[in-house]
Amino acid sequence: MDSINFDPLIVWILSGILLIILEMLTGTFVLLFIGLGCLAAGCLALFPGFEFRYGLQALVCAVIAIIGVLAYENLFRLDYLSRSI
Repeated sequence: MDSINFDPLIVWILSGILLIILEMLTGTFVLLFIGLGCLAAGCLALFPGFEFRYGLQALVCAVIAIIGVLAYENLFRLDYLSRSI
């Protein structure tokens, strides 16, 4: 039986698109930033030499997601809360 080989680029891009679509159903913006992180990791997988560096791709995904969530929390949520009090 042949094993199935997945291209990391396809996995990252499909994961990012799926998470962004799921974000449209939730409205919390957390899945949006994780999806953008997946897309960034997919872009990294495009470059020669990085297509099989899964740890680096996962690190890029995590860093983009964490920065996005923290920036959203600090810039938009706190501004909204200060206006409503």
